Amino acid sequence: SFTEQMRSAKESLSTREALSEYKKHVFAQLKALIADSDPSPNFAGREQALRSKIAALDRSFNGIVKGMLQIGSALQELREVRDLFIDVQDKVLDPCDKADLSLEQVIMLLGSMDKAFRQRPKQPIWGPSWIKCVEGIKMVTITMY
Repeated sequence: SFTEQMRSAKESLSTREALSEYKKHVFAQLKALIADSDPSPNFAGREQALRSKIAALDRSFNGIVKGMLQIGSALQELREVRDLFIDVQDKVLDPCDKADLSLEQVIMLLGSMDKAFRQRPKQPIWGPSWIKCVEGIKMVTITMY
């Protein structure tokens, strides 16, 4: 089931090595997307702003992923579904807000998380559930941001 696969994802992505590897791929995609989306003519200012956002996000990334894993693995009970919006706010939106990300950049982050995972050479059995979780949180995020 989705919940069981998300529990497996939580176990797998909770290791330092797996999370570090995932983060590396997400950030590679995210940096390119943010750089391409910023129309600012001031290159030095744009680069400084990008470095600042990436540094802030770097500090929050592991917590965001762990929060998303917790959300996805706990959706088996009705009360957990009620708490979904609070969890998304606390575990995803607040850290992104602290990193000073715009809605467009948050969507890019979640899209990069999805894409980086899809590009893995070998998909774990829980892979489709993780992708659904990221996509679902992205939809909730767009509505709440």
